[in-house]
Amino acid sequence: MFNKFYALAFKALILTLAFSNEAKASTISNEFFPFSCIPKEYETLRTGNSDLNLIKIEGWSGKGLISVFETSLLSPKKHNPLKAEKGVAGLAVSSIGYVPGMPITMKFTDEKNKFSKEIKFVPSPLYVESVKDGAKIEAIFECLSPANYTIKFMGFDEREELSFQSICYNEKIENKFSFDKPLGFSIFPEVIGKKGGIAKIKFTRSSGEALELELSWGLEVLKYILYPDQNGNPQKIIENKKFLEENPEIRKFFEKR
Repeated sequence: MFNKFYALAFKALILTLAFSNEAKASTISNEFFPFSCIPKEYETLRTGNSDLNLIKIEGWSGKGLISVFETSLLSPKKHNPLKAEKGVAGLAVSSIGYVPGMPITMKFTDEKNKFSKEIKFVPSPLYVESVKDGAKIEAIFECLSPANYTIKFMGFDEREELSFQSICYNEKIENKFSFDKPLGFSIFPEVIGKKGGIAKIKFTRSSGEALELELSWGLEVLKYILYPDQNGNPQKIIENKKFLEENPEIRKFFEKR
């Protein structure tokens, strides 16, 4: 059963777009809008100061409801079913309640009409972009334990030199490298003896411009997760007294920060 507290992160919407009666393969797509760039017509779909993802299914010929199921590195979720209108169905997904950089897969199914489509995307992208030339660095959360992020570089000049620094607790890693397109590498931010934390990474370009990201790992990722309060409303786990009382280890971790 769909939990009430996910209502903030998932809002079903019916997209009344014209749809051709001619037979064609169904498609599924996602359009991402950063908080500062959400079009006026979509402002009512966002939740607070969040980014917005618009999932659209086109070419669906059934008349029943479409089941929505989500999987990720965390627990799977079942959401409110969708209903298509004129062959089109849509879902608005807020970035609130999602760990930055962590991909999810959403599967849309109608068993009666033998319809099934899925899409993988990152609801809350974790990236930094150069103000000078638009070069971009993105971190993808690939694994919880051991924590692993894949770092992707886009828009850099070939053979450009970068200085790399990563700091987490008392561990500091520094390196220099140049690369040919495309380049990507993995970072394992965990620190022995710690249950969670934030690795602050920085890439400094030859121009002196520094591009920085923060990579959460271990128990630290829980600060992004929502949990129902006593009234069933969504609330951050680290602010939910009931959850913290039931999980003293997690409570102690955040009290020490």
